[in-house]
Amino acid sequence: MIQQKTSFALRSASLVIAAVIMVACQKATHHETLTALPQCDVERVQHHLGQPFKDGMASTLQNEANAEEVRVTNPNTPETRDYRHERLTIRTDAQGLIVSLSCG
Repeated sequence: MIQQKTSFALRSASLVIAAVIMVACQKATHHETLTALPQCDVERVQHHLGQPFKDGMASTLQNEANAEEVRVTNPNTPETRDYRHERLTIRTDAQGLIVSLSCG
């Protein structure tokens, strides 16, 4: 009887350890996957803050930030709340000046 309880405890402990290892591996893989994705680099375009937004500037800023996509908004533009790490968002004010640059 004691031997059965010991055997059961060892099997249970082995299952718990295996589960912990699997979860740790999944988290490591997820982190590696996220860092391997293309990233928007907003720091490279911050010098454009306060400048007037002109035609053709969206693609220039997109290239400078190494972003896969770009969106331009003004005070009257509705925005979705979805996060896209590869997207550069350019926000302008009512006068057409760039007031914010962000990725996401």
